[in-house]
Amino acid sequence: MNDKKEITNMGNNDLARFKARKQELIEVIQRLRKVAADLGDTAAVTAMDALAAKVDRDVFKVVFLGQFRRGKSTVINCELGREVLPAFAVPTTEIPIEVRYGEEPYAVLHPRDGGAQVRIPVEQLAAHVVIDNEQPERKSRFERCEVYYPLPLCENGVELVDTAGTDDDEERERVTFEYLTQADACVYVLDCTQPMGINERDFLVDRLLPLGQEDMFFVYNRINLVPEDERDRVIEVATARVTRISADGRPLRVKPERIFFLDAKGALDGCTAADPQAVAVSGLPEFDRALRTFLAQERGRAKLLGPARELRYKVQDARRMVADRQAMYHQSLEELEANYEAAQPQLELLEQQRRTIAGSLAMQITAIEQDVEAAARSLFATLAEECPQFTLQAELEHKLGANPLTHKQQVEAVVEELAEVVDQWIKDRAFTWTQDTLAPLLEESTAKLHEGVSTDLEHFLDTAHKVMDTVSGNRKLSMDDGAGPPLERVLAGLGGTVLLDPGLGAIGARFGAGEMVRAVFPQLAVLVIGLMVGLGPLGIMAALTATALLLFPGRLERMTNKVREKVGEEIADGIRSQAPDTAREIACGVGERLRALADAVDTGLEARAASVRQQIEAALHDKRVGQKTIDEQQKLMLRLAQTLNEIEAARSGLEDAVRG
Repeated sequence: MNDKKEITNMGNNDLARFKARKQELIEVIQRLRKVAADLGDTAAVTAMDALAAKVDRDVFKVVFLGQFRRGKSTVINCELGREVLPAFAVPTTEIPIEVRYGEEPYAVLHPRDGGAQVRIPVEQLAAHVVIDNEQPERKSRFERCEVYYPLPLCENGVELVDTAGTDDDEERERVTFEYLTQADACVYVLDCTQPMGINERDFLVDRLLPLGQEDMFFVYNRINLVPEDERDRVIEVATARVTRISADGRPLRVKPERIFFLDAKGALDGCTAADPQAVAVSGLPEFDRALRTFLAQERGRAKLLGPARELRYKVQDARRMVADRQAMYHQSLEELEANYEAAQPQLELLEQQRRTIAGSLAMQITAIEQDVEAAARSLFATLAEECPQFTLQAELEHKLGANPLTHKQQVEAVVEELAEVVDQWIKDRAFTWTQDTLAPLLEESTAKLHEGVSTDLEHFLDTAHKVMDTVSGNRKLSMDDGAGPPLERVLAGLGGTVLLDPGLGAIGARFGAGEMVRAVFPQLAVLVIGLMVGLGPLGIMAALTATALLLFPGRLERMTNKVREKVGEEIADGIRSQAPDTAREIACGVGERLRALADAVDTGLEARAASVRQQIEAALHDKRVGQKTIDEQQKLMLRLAQTLNEIEAARSGLEDAVRG
């Protein structure tokens, strides 16, 4: 539909420019790969292949979330230009739907059991991704769905994710959180007719902010249902309810230009009827344009600057290699062999330093695990201690009545509600703990880790340079130019493959104490919440109810308190019994992510040491072959030096253009 294509192309210039710069960066990486291959630097070739692949596959993930019946699917359908995703008046989306670019529309379903994927026409989506309202607790046999569609927005490297409602069950909420940890943009869909209720505000403050989702888009849907003479007032109130969260001292940064009021149904009808005027007045174009600009300019800048900075370190390494090779070619074979022999103690020292760094990191990570485990145990002890009092004071809708004929049903209702209330209380305390205790603990611990490893890595790099000084005989040529922290330089040699968790991407160009915590914290928060929810009482409901029914004799008020007390005590005992294992699992989750960094450091050091030997042995080989080979290699080094200057000029120019 041409009208729809013109509408969705609004603001696409920035995304198209990002895509062009992304391709330009890939071409620069490939040119440097060719230089690495000519130098025989196999580690650098592998790193450049990895970096090019990472840049090429990196996409913008836009996650849509909100409570049920807010119109998330309809907003995405507006982008698609037709009703592709199921959107009903009842709770709809059961599994996450990822919308990606495809020449022809179709969908792919991914089974939970890891079985064969199922391809279906998009017209059959409702049969597979919609909640069965007759049996809402019944889980789909699929865990997620990919929809491929010829959408210009997605053609420029954008994926749209439709999540289940945030007021749904814990499993769907957990999956939503996992998507949020990878999101480049988060779109929170609300309803103009009931602007941001308490539950939605609490979800923002207690759930999204601890996951680091600060730059968000707010879409108030159904502005068309508000009478025209009341719209200004509704917009004022709705805007205030969002911006007030920031005024409360929360770290949410709400910009007026990121709050939108839409008639999503009107926009969709306008797209279907090829009525651009209907779309224009719906509010969709303004939201669409702002989202694209944000992705291309703010998120796109980060996606390109990291790899560009890594590339800078690799250009520096290649320049040193060229200079050292030139110096070695000017020596006689006997002199070069003697210098290589003299450098053997330093090469052995390199290996010793590598092992020392690996051991030091392992010890520090173990200490961090122990601190996290102790902090988690302390939290669980506090929860167990406070739980009985909390159950006594919790406000409940269900009460125990005087009619003995309905007593069993009354007790069951009270116990069920208490279980749900306590479960939510535990979940809330988990989020608070991750933000107020775990994050500061990790920031302090990783600051110490970073400081220690930086010093050790500096010594390692100095030793590597001394090896080349000894062999090449020219200290000036092999001296490091001091560009960049040592950890960045080591990790950059891995080509953006340093993953602390799937979806995080390279940390090489942005590692520091604060950056480390911000990088891993969303995943850790999801881990902690998932484990602590397991401490809740929902799994012992039957036992609680049976026990509570034995407490029937006595006055009504006393009986109610007895039920509350018994529930609180049982839950507290459950927390105490599960606390050691759960605390250990949380600590292991932290350790797992930190060990990914330690493994990457070790791999980077190994590659650096291997590269030193490789360059020296390549020069020795050429010297042994004969003068003709030396002459050819010297000419090659001159060409490579010139090529590296051109590559750095292109890389630097691209970085300046991206920074704007």
